[in-house]
Amino acid sequence: MTRQLSNRGAWVGNANELNAAYAADGYARIKRSLACIVTTYGVGELSALNGIAGAMAERVPVLHIVGVPGEGLQRRQ
Repeated sequence: MTRQLSNRGAWVGNANELNAAYAADGYARIKRSLACIVTTYGVGELSALNGIAGAMAERVPVLHIVGVPGEGLQRRQ
């Protein structure tokens, strides 16, 4: 991801996941290209859900990447 950002993208921080989803939606509409949002699993991904669903309903190209713990860590808990 770091290599991708250095080549073509820019990291933009947001106050919360829902705002990030709406910002990605707006960016994709204005630039007419793919926008990406990265959140944590659980609360983070659920918080972004309304913004992602809105983009999907309007066919706006937004990619939502959710970071999750590895399988080994999940099995131990």
